[in-house]
Amino acid sequence: MSAGVGRTGTYICIESLIRQLNKEHVVNIRGFLEHIRQQRMKLVQTEQQYAFIHDALREYLICPINEIPIDRLPMFIKYMLGIDPCGCPRTLKQFEEL
Repeated sequence: MSAGVGRTGTYICIESLIRQLNKEHVVNIRGFLEHIRQQRMKLVQTEQQYAFIHDALREYLICPINEIPIDRLPMFIKYMLGIDPCGCPRTLKQFEEL
């Protein structure tokens, strides 16, 4: 098996399942993987990769997605490295939400 197939497959599954979740409000991770493996065997190669798909989708549902336009990224990083009004680092607050 070529190097990277499992990692690439993991990414493909996560991206595709997030799109399905946004469109249909339901996902079937096992069913999707079985379907996509008909087109390309061994797309997700390890149990750890399979578990990572579950973890990534759970995190997507629990935590809001922060999409930052590239032109605003430097300003956002500067903001996140600052302290909130309560005296807590913003990065710590966001990390604790994970």
